[in-house]
Amino acid sequence: MRWRQWIGVPGAGALVLFLPTAGRAQDAESEGPRVERVEVVGNQYLQRDTLLFYITAKTGDRYDERKLREDFRRLWDTGFLDDLVVEAVDGQQGKVVRFKVTERKRIQIVDYRGSKELSTSTIDDELKKRDAQVKIDTFYDPAKARKVEAIIKEMLAVKGRPFATVRHEAKNIGGSGQQLSFVIDEGPKAKIDEVVFDGNTVFSDDTLKGKMKKVKEPGLFNLSWLGGKTTYTEDKWLGGEQDPRGDRGRLEDFYLNHGYVTARIGQPRITYKDKPGASKKKPVKLMRLEIPVTEGEQLRLGDVKFEGLTVL
Repeated sequence: MRWRQWIGVPGAGALVLFLPTAGRAQDAESEGPRVERVEVVGNQYLQRDTLLFYITAKTGDRYDERKLREDFRRLWDTGFLDDLVVEAVDGQQGKVVRFKVTERKRIQIVDYRGSKELSTSTIDDELKKRDAQVKIDTFYDPAKARKVEAIIKEMLAVKGRPFATVRHEAKNIGGSGQQLSFVIDEGPKAKIDEVVFDGNTVFSDDTLKGKMKKVKEPGLFNLSWLGGKTTYTEDKWLGGEQDPRGDRGRLEDFYLNHGYVTARIGQPRITYKDKPGASKKKPVKLMRLEIPVTEGEQLRLGDVKFEGLTVL
C-alpha cells in the first residue's frame, strides 16, 4: 500500500511524491534509497535532453526531496511548460523519479484583420523597427501582444483614425500550436475642421495658422490636402524624429523672433462633432482645435556697448 504526499511550490504547480509505507523495509541501505532512474513523460516537441539539462537528479544519486524541489523550480522557471508534476515511486532498486510535463503552445500563425488603412507588411515593418514583432514558433506573451495593439493604434491615429480599437485573440490549432490574430476596428475618420487660438492679441488667428506646417484646416490654397495635414497627431504638434520642433515649436519661435521671449503655446483642446457620411461612405468626425496662447510682454533691444577693445 502507498500513500500520496503533496508538497506545494509557491507560484507553480505541485510536487507529488509517492512514498513507501512505514512497513516497507529500508534497512538494506540505512542512509536511504537511491534514484533508480529519472523519466520525462508528456513532451512532444521539446527534446528530452533539453528538459534533463535543468534536472540535477541523476541515476545512482541519493534520493533527496529538497533536491527535487529545486529541480521542479528550475524546470518550471524555463517558461517552456504549461503544467508540471513530479512524482517519485518505488522501483526495483530504489526510487523512480518521473517529471510529467505539459508543453506551452507555440505561435504558428500571426494575422491582422479589419484594416484598410494598414497592410500586413506595413504593420510588420513598424513592429520590426520598434523591436515588437511577434515571431513564429515563439511562446504567446500577453504583454507583448498588448504592446502590438498599442503600436497599431498609434499607426492608425497617424492615418486620422484616433477612435480605432485593436484587440488580440489567441486560439489553439493542432496539438501544440496557436494562432494569434489582431482584430482591428478602424472607427470613423477624424479630420481637422477648424483651428482657433485663445489668448492671442498681438497676432491674428490667420497669422498664427500660417506659421503651422503640419496641422492645417482644409483648404485648396494652404495645401492641406498634401501629406495628411488635416489629421492631428502628437508628433505633428510636439515634434518627432523627423521634425523635432513640431508646430508648437514653430509658433513659439515666431513669437520669440518678435521679442516675446516668455510666450508659451499650450496643448490644443480638441472637440469633435459628427459629419454624416455621403451615400455609402462612413461617418466622419470633425475636429476643432482650440490652442491656448500666453503672449507675455515684448522685449526690445536697449543699448549695445563693447568694452575692452584696443585694436578696433
